[in-house]
This record gives sequence, C-alpha cells and structure tokens, in this order.
Amino acid sequence: MPILVVVFVALIICPAMATPPSRSEFLRIQTYVGWGPALYYGDCVIRYEAVNTWVLNIWDNGDGTWTIKQELTRNGKAYVCEKVCHNPIDTKNFHVVEVIHGIAYFEASFYNVDQLQYVKEWNYHWIITSICHYVGQAHDNVFQYDYWVKGTGWIHPCPPYP
Repeated sequence: MPILVVVFVALIICPAMATPPSRSEFLRIQTYVGWGPALYYGDCVIRYEAVNTWVLNIWDNGDGTWTIKQELTRNGKAYVCEKVCHNPIDTKNFHVVEVIHGIAYFEASFYNVDQLQYVKEWNYHWIITSICHYVGQAHDNVFQYDYWVKGTGWIHPCPPYP
C-alpha cells in the first residue's frame, strides 16, 4: 500500500511525468538574407528536416483560459543551399529546445509562443551546430532575442524569430 501512495503523490506533484510525449515530423524551408546563417554562408536557403518531440501539460483555469507548460525538442538536419535546396553546399545537425509557460484563450494539443495571451516564461534555442545559435527568451511578456554566428559573435537585438 505505501508504494501506491508514493506513485500517486509523484503523479500529482510532477504531472509532466504522467503525460506521454507527442511526436511529429518537421519540415521548413527558410531564406536568409543578411542575418543568421547568411552572415556565415552568404545569402542562402536552408531546408530543415527534423522530428519534434514535446510534452504539453494544460490546466483549465475555469475562466475561459488555460495554463500551459510545454517542453519541445527538435532534432534533425539543416541542408544549406545557395538558392533552392536541390544540391546542398553544406549539411549540419540542427537542434531546437523550447520551454513555454503561460496562459492561452483556447485549448490545443500544441502551442507556439505567439498564440499565448500571457507568457510567464519562455526559453528558446535554435541551433545549427557550430554555425548559428538563435536565442529567444521572455519573462512576464517581455521578450528578448539574440543570435550568434561563427566568425561574427553575438548580435543583439535581432529579428523576432528564425
């Protein structure tokens, strides 16, 4: 009997342990002109192929809003191309880590930070291994964005998303 009580208490205290992770494929093609990886490669197009894995915990606040806490990881490849992504000039590992905690007006199975009414905490890292590191952070709806590019260093501020 004491073992069952301990397991039940652990699930109440740590709800993330009780929520199985979700998975989905991720494909994005983005053109960079004058910022981010373009500072290293020159103007370029990058095709990102990855797998998203996330855990979402959501609580109904009883007033038409939901408190959400979501943790996302994205792992895959970044194919760097000069114009269109048929023949990559470089291939790098690509990694994203994101933690969101805030309030939303609707219930969903996945959230982007810009869908939240109020962002209590947000921590976001978009990394192309050894080439570029984009950081987004927020605390109480105040946002900050920075990025690092090999050979250039940290750049502040920068565009709001990669």
